[in-house]
Amino acid sequence: MGGEADGRAGGRADGRWNLPWKRISPYVGGPLPEGPMRYLIATATELTAQSIASAISSHTKTLASTTREVIASGGGVHNRWLMRRLRELLPALDVVTTADHGIDPDAKEAIAFAVLAHEFVSGRPGNLPSATGARRAALLGRETPGV
Repeated sequence: MGGEADGRAGGRADGRWNLPWKRISPYVGGPLPEGPMRYLIATATELTAQSIASAISSHTKTLASTTREVIASGGGVHNRWLMRRLRELLPALDVVTTADHGIDPDAKEAIAFAVLAHEFVSGRPGNLPSATGARRAALLGRETPGV
């Protein structure tokens, strides 16, 4: 079962590990590893760490004098290896979690929806066109009476 993802003939999606390895191999140091699932998970985790660090680095270069800390949240904060790699890849920044600021990292989605609801009730747009690509700021959501 080959495909573009693993460099063999094909091109159709052929499994859950069908990732564009040709494009990401520079980040992980080579082609799709063979062997136990732990190698695949380690590769995916390293790719995640490299991708996050690269994105943060590209933005902090312009904010170098003011950026001191990266605050992580969500399920990834429970992956000790991922957090270790982020700290290693971003040595000039303190990589902490929302827990360090008194907020449960697992509450990320609930907090995001609460913030969006607050913006809706306050009559303020809940999107940022420069970040989302939307043509204009918009009020997000709707009020449903009786619910």
